[in-house]
Amino acid sequence: MQTSWILKLMIAFAPLFVTVGVVRADSVFDFESDTANVTSTQFSNTQNGLTATFGSPADPGGFMVYPPLGFVTLTGNFLGTGPTAPPTPLTITFSTNVNSISLDFGLDESGSLTLIAFEGSTPVGSVSVTGGIPPGLFVPEGFISFNGATFNSVVLNATSADAFFGIDNVDVGVAAVPEPATLLLLGTGLVGLASVRRRAHARS
Repeated sequence: MQTSWILKLMIAFAPLFVTVGVVRADSVFDFESDTANVTSTQFSNTQNGLTATFGSPADPGGFMVYPPLGFVTLTGNFLGTGPTAPPTPLTITFSTNVNSISLDFGLDESGSLTLIAFEGSTPVGSVSVTGGIPPGLFVPEGFISFNGATFNSVVLNATSADAFFGIDNVDVGVAAVPEPATLLLLGTGLVGLASVRRRAHARS
């Protein structure tokens, strides 16, 4: 009887474990807090506890933050290839492993944007997207995303005529892990409830 009661209690709490396991904590990097028209060797932003470092082999000046220019997808400030830099990729490195990334982009010529995800130095997947959202000074604009693997950096590169591109609204997802203290507290509570139940049963 007692075992059956504990089993029912565990079943009742099971959705809590499932819910905690699938909750995602997203961090969005939109460059609104960065000063526009300033080039940098590299710079970092922290959102929701996750730090993303943006850099390029062409630094200093490989990429810069641009002010709002009225694009469809690149709203507000956005990060783009530096005006004097040669065609160059952009590397985004994260302070911890992540599970998904999505972002808006714009190109200035027909072509596509390629994203390669890495775990350390090992590529874990890639995706290439051709933009299709006019109008705008960039032609075309679009949206690219990657998930299905754990990674801690990505490299973005354009295949347009001069490889000039901009990105915005970088949304990064991290699978939430239950805190050990929370699980310990829940387990202790279950044991305590079982003990109270046992004592009440003994008195009766």
